[in-house]
Amino acid sequence: MSEDIPLPEISSEIPPFIRTWFDDDQAWQSLLRDLAHQHLDQDFDTEYVTIIDDPAYQGMSAGDIIAKALAEAPETGLRWDYCLIADQRAMSAAEFPVLAAPVDAHRHSFRVFARDVAEVVLPIGVGATGWEQYANLDENGVMIPLNRQPPTEL
Repeated sequence: MSEDIPLPEISSEIPPFIRTWFDDDQAWQSLLRDLAHQHLDQDFDTEYVTIIDDPAYQGMSAGDIIAKALAEAPETGLRWDYCLIADQRAMSAAEFPVLAAPVDAHRHSFRVFARDVAEVVLPIGVGATGWEQYANLDENGVMIPLNRQPPTEL
């Protein structure tokens, strides 16, 4: 991807779900099926994310996407607080662990299985939880869904 070519605009306030690996269309279709059938919501409306399937993003990291998007919108800033990335790791692994990357560089990135994306998108979208709630990760850096974590002792 050339530094001079602008990315297709991500104009929505809804977090972008960006495909950055294009070597396996069947894996992409399977990932989209998992995305549409969430553990939290079996009929998850994928309109809660902006799905971007554009080869202009081929091979880009989350940091590259965020930096380029910020550079292209210096006056207005970004309208989204984080993005979800379907990269080679996500589409090559069972359960499709997509990368959740915040715009704020002081916050951590983590992976979330495609079928658990609603557990990030919905609570953050309505202000019910903050990014810091997603610190409980497994040994591979994948979020342990909030509804499957052991209860905390009082």
